Amino acid sequence: MPVGRRVDNHLVVLGDSGLGKTTLLRTLLISLAATHSPDELHAYVLDLGGHNFSSLEQLPHVGAVIYAEEADFEERMQRLLDSLDRVIEERQQQLSAAGVASLFDFND
Repeated sequence: MPVGRRVDNHLVVLGDSGLGKTTLLRTLLISLAATHSPDELHAYVLDLGGHNFSSLEQLPHVGAVIYAEEADFEERMQRLLDSLDRVIEERQQQLSAAGVASLFDFND
């Protein structure tokens, strides 16, 4: 990837219990954190099955790890969704102002 080029990607992993989703995601996040600065990588983790991602909370790349059993789960989840909505709106405005149809074109 050329220096200074920003690419935004998103990932959701779904599947049955015991199939290695947690191991895959922890490995992926640690590998990405080792090769990307916090300015290049922002991660938000929803841990719906236990405290399997607590080891990632201290990474500067991780904005939040939200656990389903937290008393304020719904509030934290809503704040995250509101924040993501704002980011999406800002990016749409930036693309529109630049007269491009995709992030790929914007970054060229």
